Amino acid sequence: MEEKELLSRKKTLLSISKLSFLADGQEPDSENIRNINRQLETVTHQERMKPEVIENAGLLPDKMAPISCPDLIRLCVGDYNKSLEDIDVKKALDLLQCAAEDEDVSNEQFEKLRLEIWCAVIQRDDWWTRRHLVTPDQIEQTLFYRAVIL
Repeated sequence: MEEKELLSRKKTLLSISKLSFLADGQEPDSENIRNINRQLETVTHQERMKPEVIENAGLLPDKMAPISCPDLIRLCVGDYNKSLEDIDVKKALDLLQCAAEDEDVSNEQFEKLRLEIWCAVIQRDDWWTRRHLVTPDQIEQTLFYRAVIL
């Protein structure tokens, strides 16, 4: 679906397309339906983006254009997300899986996105306390540790 102006319109068009394919007798696991489901999953991730991230990015929730998986990943873990949490990392990793299945995302771009996610996670933690590296028992409190065990 090539709707680029409104996220809500894209969701409606994708849903109608899916219903049309199903009404035409296509199997729920057909390539067309799987492709629509991937796009709907991306739409859902965008709709569930933290309100403060949307606001920090200067976007209007009701008039938001569809955002690509790579850009959604950057919103999840980037500077617009001032309070990066475990759930944000999980969303970014889920979106990374969507990006892996997107034919518009090259292998090189996929690897860069994966690196961006983990670099953002590592950089959000304070690895030094009073000029000493955090102790092993403090590592369990880091976002990086919590993200790895997701």
